[in-house]
Amino acid sequence: MRSWLWNLAYLGRPPWDREGPHPALLQVEHLLPPPPAKVLDLGCGTGSSALYLAQKGYQVEGIDLAPRAITRARARAHLPNLTFQIADVLALPSGPPIDIALDLGCYHTFGPNDRERYTQALSRRLRPGGLFILFGFRRMNLQELDPELQSWPVKFLEHPHQRPFAPWLRVLQRPLD
Repeated sequence: MRSWLWNLAYLGRPPWDREGPHPALLQVEHLLPPPPAKVLDLGCGTGSSALYLAQKGYQVEGIDLAPRAITRARARAHLPNLTFQIADVLALPSGPPIDIALDLGCYHTFGPNDRERYTQALSRRLRPGGLFILFGFRRMNLQELDPELQSWPVKFLEHPHQRPFAPWLRVLQRPLD
């Protein structure tokens, strides 16, 4: 979707926006390395999950394509270990290697070509051995992931419902080079 469409969604409060951290993050929080690990929240929206992790001591960078979402995120967060920027997850800005990549509703919106671009961008930032937390709303099996992501070891998998649009959650670990 183009950035103006995502931005339009934030004229009000989109249904995916929430006050506290995403329940999927809470479900796998025990798998995270301890703070001050570096986290990149991909498609962070208004920053609820990013803020939650920053309050726990993680070094968090949130990115989103929607300027309105980032404006709201910045207004909520005044911590030295939390930054937000307008950016495209398909062309991530350069930065230091990260320990955790968090995607709580972005990847499932892409087709195969964009999934490949997403994975390439992610691989440039996620350090070897880093965790990739991936949550989506569309029925998708491991074979629909980008081929590179299919090769990453699964640390956690939940897909309890086998019906279209059922939520799913995976935690993958980038292999050591």
